[in-house]
Amino acid sequence: MKRFLNIYTVIAIVGIAAIGFLAFGFSLLLSDKVPDKAIVTRVIDGDTIEIEGGYRVRYIGIDAPEEDEYYFKEALAKNAELVLGKKVRLKRDVSETDKYGRLLCYVYVGDLFVNAELVRMGYANAVKYDPDVKYSNYFTGLEQYAVSSKLGIHASSELKAKSKSSWLDEFMEDYRKEFREKFGIELPPAPPSLFPVR
Repeated sequence: MKRFLNIYTVIAIVGIAAIGFLAFGFSLLLSDKVPDKAIVTRVIDGDTIEIEGGYRVRYIGIDAPEEDEYYFKEALAKNAELVLGKKVRLKRDVSETDKYGRLLCYVYVGDLFVNAELVRMGYANAVKYDPDVKYSNYFTGLEQYAVSSKLGIHASSELKAKSKSSWLDEFMEDYRKEFREKFGIELPPAPPSLFPVR
């Protein structure tokens, strides 16, 4: 009986130590295993990639359009052109990961600073996320350049409205066609007020 008690005590101590290590040592463990250089295996969107080992990397200090937003496809394509299949260098600031578990990094291909290039060319906005602010002023300056040059997402509001309107018109036309083919009923056009263009 005493022998089993000792085994349970050892198991409990090892279990508590393991939980403590996982709770407090995860970021240390992660930083040791994540390479400073890696090949990009997938581009998720305009500011997120996946590298060898299945790690997702979120670019620090920038924010590119999401899937349902204006200029998403263009930002995704430019990011892919810059990094997909290439060896990148990953530099960290203060934080290791974001709340979704993605690595937070500044990304370089050779001498090209990818985060900065996407902002400079109007494919992303500069965004300050404390405490990772090493290049926030630099990114803000690049964004001002893109805005004044009307590049990418900073193109004129008329162009944005036309692009969004065209996308919506195309979507609604496809939907009406599919509905007509499936049910043999013609849907009327949607009133414009249901889909305001912002």
